[in-house]
Amino acid sequence: AEVSEWLEGSDTNEAIDPERAVDLALVVTELAANAIDHSASPWVRLDIELNDGVALVEVSNLGPAVDVPPVETWASLEASDRGRGLRIVCALTTDIELEGDGDSTRVRCRISLS
Repeated sequence: AEVSEWLEGSDTNEAIDPERAVDLALVVTELAANAIDHSASPWVRLDIELNDGVALVEVSNLGPAVDVPPVETWASLEASDRGRGLRIVCALTTDIELEGDGDSTRVRCRISLS
């Protein structure tokens, strides 16, 4: 709800499809929930940048990236692998990047809002 409210209150002149705004909120929720559920990080950072009808989403935390499945496998993760959220992110976004090391993780992706 907060992401949708932020989009509604943004001073952008771009046309934002309400359904895609819901998709953006879902992606943010799934990525943040994964960072919280699967790491002991004391914080999760969320950045969203709007540009030409596309949102660039970045979620980072102090959890090790080595524990995150490779992006190439996200679309085919089985429910038993707790991969539902990653499958959702994969289905709704493009240009997914996973970066990090044994100490931190950053996921970046793009989602069209038009």
